[in-house]
Amino acid sequence: MVAPRYEARCYPHMNLARIWEKKGRLKDAVSEYRRALAESPSYTEAYKGLKRVESVLN
Repeated sequence: MVAPRYEARCYPHMNLARIWEKKGRLKDAVSEYRRALAESPSYTEAYKGLKRVESVLN
């Protein structure tokens, strides 16, 4: 049995966004959260992360 090809292109952006957020590089985090959402618009965790960081920046 062969598994179908699995590509979650939003995950690298999400992981990098979390790193930037923890390091305090919030503008970089926003950028990566947006990239994750561009790859997967329904990715709820990326949306939550984006809103969380944006609320700190505003």
